Amino acid sequence: MKEDKYKELRESLAYFETRRARATERLAADGDLYIAHFTIIGIESESFELTVPGIVKLRCVDEPPGEVELASALADKQLLSSVGRYSHRVHHELCVERSIAATTEKALDLGWLVITALRIRTTANFLVPAVSDYSWSTIAAAPKNSCHIQLLEDFPMARTFGEISCITQDDLEWAVDHVPTLKKLLLENPRIQLAVECLTTHHHEASLRMTAASLWTGLESLIGISAELSFRISLYIAAFLETPGGRRIALYRHIKSLYSLRSKVVHGAEVDNKVLAKHIKEVKTILSRLIINIIDSGEFPDGDKWDEILLG
Repeated sequence: MKEDKYKELRESLAYFETRRARATERLAADGDLYIAHFTIIGIESESFELTVPGIVKLRCVDEPPGEVELASALADKQLLSSVGRYSHRVHHELCVERSIAATTEKALDLGWLVITALRIRTTANFLVPAVSDYSWSTIAAAPKNSCHIQLLEDFPMARTFGEISCITQDDLEWAVDHVPTLKKLLLENPRIQLAVECLTTHHHEASLRMTAASLWTGLESLIGISAELSFRISLYIAAFLETPGGRRIALYRHIKSLYSLRSKVVHGAEVDNKVLAKHIKEVKTILSRLIINIIDSGEFPDGDKWDEILLG
């Protein structure tokens, strides 16, 4: 019986040693290239690595750390339970290169803007639980108490709507290219800041009803009107997103029908969850298209600009 226990112990030790050896090889290959590694849960990617050279890399994670490896590596042991509940689900990470962000603060700012732009572009409901100074593929090789991790989105019950999104090289390049414009818009206009927040965090809400309400808050913050909401929101959005003709008319009618359901949702009427989930996907897509168009143009259509879009 003792021999069986010793054998089990030796096998367990060998398991961790071989994982550590592989992680050490990956750590050596990375060198000092990256300053921050954001965990991303809930996406697929079209290849193992997507890269914008000199800025960021989105890549798959080999052998994410388990609780034992995290317990050894973490500098702040109080984070063990919070980070540990996500670690086995970490299959992708966004790595920020040290050459573009010399300080952790700059790396966090750049990485989060890229993540926000990816969410806008793809409407993907992924979660970013934490950021680490070690790759999530190499934490098993980190010296004791050396790994600094910051908790970002601690929402274990975050929702997904529809299929898991596949991030492409084009998505990553669009996100990186539009970081300066996105940052400028967010700093200059609280209304687009609210709209972006609603689009990128709606899946954190505890209920489908609150998720839908959050997305409509984002839409209404962009339009900025307080009267004839159903009619004017539908007209403005359709005019902004489609050229004159059948597609614009169809979108106008579709948004108007969506707004009817929105009224039921926010006023507490009974709505089937399947209907509500479909509604959320459709509203999310419209909000995404609006924000993308604003980012692409580099200008927020404030005040009378919406009337000019409609009548011009």
